[in-house]
Amino acid sequence: MALLAILPLPLNATPVEFKQPMPSTLSWPVITFCMIAIFATLVLWLKLKKNPATGSKKLNIIEQRRLNAKTHCYVMNYQDKEFLLIDNGQQLVVKEGNKDAL
Repeated sequence: MALLAILPLPLNATPVEFKQPMPSTLSWPVITFCMIAIFATLVLWLKLKKNPATGSKKLNIIEQRRLNAKTHCYVMNYQDKEFLLIDNGQQLVVKEGNKDAL
């Protein structure tokens, strides 16, 4: 051990690099394309989430009432006709009528 401390290091010795830099496999055009694709997908998803129905809306619920724990009553407009719909979980009753009859 003492012998190593006495011997000087040579002046032309180069330092040894143990860590090599990682080569970059992705280039900027690939990263840019991926970011644009992610952004376009996000915009399309938000647009479809905001308005899921395509075309005109044919069904319009005018009024909704809860008569008791299980019975629901709906007045709805479907294709310019009004319907009274009563649902109690076991039966479904539909009556077609006009505004005056309902």
